[in-house]
Amino acid sequence: MNIAKIENNNLREFDLHWDLQRHVVWSKINTSRTDLIRLRAGQVSGQIWYAGLNCTESPFDAVQSVLEQIDTLRRLIERNGQDLSLVTSVAELETAINQAKIASLLAVKGGHSINMKLGLLRSLYALGVRCMSLGSERNCCNWVDSSIVDLMDIGTADMRHDLSLWGRLVVWEMNRLGMIVDLSYASYGAALDVLRYSRAPVIFSNAGAYSINRHHLNVREDVLIPLATQGGIIMISFDPKLLGGYTIDNVIEHLNYLREVIGPDHIGIGSGFDGFDSAVDGLEDVSKFSHLFNALTIGKYTDGETFVPWTKDELSKLAGLNFLRVFHEVEQVKQELSHELPLEDDALEDMLD
Repeated sequence: MNIAKIENNNLREFDLHWDLQRHVVWSKINTSRTDLIRLRAGQVSGQIWYAGLNCTESPFDAVQSVLEQIDTLRRLIERNGQDLSLVTSVAELETAINQAKIASLLAVKGGHSINMKLGLLRSLYALGVRCMSLGSERNCCNWVDSSIVDLMDIGTADMRHDLSLWGRLVVWEMNRLGMIVDLSYASYGAALDVLRYSRAPVIFSNAGAYSINRHHLNVREDVLIPLATQGGIIMISFDPKLLGGYTIDNVIEHLNYLREVIGPDHIGIGSGFDGFDSAVDGLEDVSKFSHLFNALTIGKYTDGETFVPWTKDELSKLAGLNFLRVFHEVEQVKQELSHELPLEDDALEDMLD
């Protein structure tokens, strides 16, 4: 999170109402593409705010950093209560939108943030976190593989974890709590395992189609199919590295491919604006979403080549209705599992006895 990096989680000298493009410090930060001015200009009605820290030598550093970032995000949302609303349920999300506020959902990047403690997972939920990615950019966890391992020669198959038995407990507990499982950064094998064991639909919050651009963070077709079958969604990234180019046409190419392969009910917008250095031409920040939706409505690439235009219904699903459906189904699974007791950290030992 940029506020953690730049301001050390200090909000005294930070105001989300500022035009950060003109700010003496923030204008020089090439990953700063979000402020209230641009969120409103982009007609954004919902935002996922991620807290997270890459691998450190001490797992306690990750736990502390994430807790501090969550505190900062909660204070930031409360401080801007006229524009933002912390949401922890579908009902709260819909209320925020009806009040013309930006529904703000807290999420955590990286399962290493819970330090193999299910109690910490539940604590994150109690603090308002409703989504967590299991993997991260680096391979931090010994219970789930990140996608970086798909590029590595790590020897025999038994040296890989994919999703371990303990990882299955994490997925189960997230299902029981009503926390969305995010497969962004998860390895190919881990993603397939989660899709096999999760009771609730899952998401890729920031990814592209592997068939369009063979990047390890993108999703292969044999993962996309069970993702859609289970009711999940892939939210398209605007990161040029994942797209394979720097034009709005690259984004459209991924979206059109996904519409053809898994249908319009399983696609969303992930963007990930504050997570990469260089931006797509025409989608430089959160104020530019209309450029993409106009192109999809017209059905034309910038070079004049045409494609089947996206319907109003398809665009509404892409813009957020698909995510809303997934969130609702995650809550339904939570209700179905309401009779289950919280898992203890030694639950795996009990299972193996």
